[in-house]
Order: sequence, then structure tokens, then C-alpha cells
Amino acid sequence: MSALLRRLNFRYLVLALAICFLAAGCAPSVPVGKFDLLADSCQKILTVTKDTYNRIEELFWQKQIWLMTWESRLKSPWKAPSTLTLIKNNQGISVARQCSNYEPRLIQKLRFWKDILARMVMYVEALRVLAKTDFAKDIDNATIMLAGSLKSIIPKVAPAEQDQKAAKSASGFLVTAVNIIGREIVQRMRLEALKKAMKKAETPVGDETAIELLTRLIAETNEAFRTHVCLMLSVILNISNSKTMRPVKRTVKRLAFDTKVSLIIREAEKINSALCSLIAAIKKVPKAHADIRQSLDKKNSELTGLRQLVTEALRIDEFYQKVK
Repeated sequence: MSALLRRLNFRYLVLALAICFLAAGCAPSVPVGKFDLLADSCQKILTVTKDTYNRIEELFWQKQIWLMTWESRLKSPWKAPSTLTLIKNNQGISVARQCSNYEPRLIQKLRFWKDILARMVMYVEALRVLAKTDFAKDIDNATIMLAGSLKSIIPKVAPAEQDQKAAKSASGFLVTAVNIIGREIVQRMRLEALKKAMKKAETPVGDETAIELLTRLIAETNEAFRTHVCLMLSVILNISNSKTMRPVKRTVKRLAFDTKVSLIIREAEKINSALCSLIAAIKKVPKAHADIRQSLDKKNSELTGLRQLVTEALRIDEFYQKVK
């Protein structure tokens, strides 16, 4: 399916939300359209997050290559192959990964938080499945996937990383929520199953609910990644300005060198813009979740949180289509 069709389909789902308002008095017991909007919005956040995190990882390895090339020129009269050649030919990548003692946990954190966000999206997808079908098999599969995936990331949590431990704990409530769905659907009590599962996801953890804690930690992590991107760009720019790296002015090599540096700057700017958009979008998820849960009891619900989430999801989707 083309990007244009995907965007059109998502906009049709926005119309479904409007229909929910107009038909509140005669709406079905399970508001399927609302769960579609929540799941599709979260899926867009995940898609852009994966792409952005991959870009950060690529920037990390580029920075490593710049460091290695610069250090080799400082320590020896022998001239190492130019950084441009190394990057263009994908040479030295494996060596850079072996020498990645600088910010060694960045790649691990990127992958951990991408997995955590994916767990949350799988929970929302499980809600959508329940809202649409009476078949226990689909829910059972979602439960197995979610629980199995969570177990697979538990060994990656370092004891010193309190935020990662908190995220793992909050994710556990989502697994329990999906298990509730699996039990209730057998009795064809979809509406009650949705209420119980969503209430479980809003289990208090300190001063926050589980889903509020999870989304806050993801947002704070994305803010930290913005700092990492700025630091990595600063390293590359400092190296590029050194005499050992910068070619002589008004030469073909200098033009190619400056072009490469400018592309890296633009890429870092795109990454930071994407992270800002993701932070804004992920913060809207708890309110949208709460709006839908409350609407299961109240027919005339404003759903302002869901509206805001859809708006942010559309914004990051449009941004993603421009930069990918």
C-alpha cells in the first residue's frame, strides 16, 4: 500500500471518531472506531520511533569512524583512508563496533526503549482485536506475543538503570491486562473485558498510572537521546574542523568534505525534530487511553485526549513521509 493510501486510510479513521460523537445515542456497546484510532496512532508513533532510533544508531557509527580516522592520523605519519571513503565503501564499520567504548550503552538503550514502546503498542493492538472480534484465539496469540516479548527484554535491564526497571514493571501491568482480555473473551464479555484490561493498565504506580509512567519514561528517554545526538554532532564538527582532517580550501576534496559534513548536520537536525514530535505524541497516549476507557461507561464523552493524540500522530506521519 502506498504512503498516500496509508495516510488517506488514517484520515478516514478520523471521520470514524466524528461518527462516534454524532451517533452517541445509538452507538454500539463496543466503540470499535475509537480503538482503531488509538491503535493506529500508537502504531505511527512506533514506526517513526524505529526509523529515528535507527538514524541515531547510524549517526553513532559515523561518529565512531570519524574518531578512528582522526586518531589514526594523530598517532602515526601514515595517512588513513579518508573518512568519506570509509563511509562510502562501508569499510571499518566492524572495527568501529569493536572499538565503541565511547557511549557504550547508547545502542543498548536505543534497542531497549524501542522494545518497550513495541510492548505498549502490542497491548493497544490487543484492545483493538478484542473490540473487533469474539474469537479467543486472536487474543491468546496477542497474549503469548506480548508476554514472550517482554521476557526476551528482561535480561537486557541493568540493575543500575532504575528507569529501565520501572519500565519493565509498568510493562508487566500491560501483560496482565492482555491476560484479562484472554479470560473474559471466552465468556463473550467484550465490553467488561475492555474495561478491566484498561483499568489494569491504569494501575497506580506511585503518583502515576502504569501507562502514564511508561509514556513519561519514554518521553524522558527521547529527550536524553536529543542530548546524545547534539553531543555526537559536536564531536564530528570538532574533528572536521581540525587541520589533520580538513582538506585544503578551494579543492574538489574540500568541496566533497564540506558537503558530507553539511549532510550530517542536516541529518542530526531531522533526528532532533523527529524526537521532539515523538515526545509530544507519546505524552498524549495516557489521556487518550483514559478517554476511551471512560467512554465505555459514558456515551457522551468529549474524547479531547484522543483528538489530541490523533492530531500529533498525523503530524509525525506527515513529517516521516517528508524525511524518510
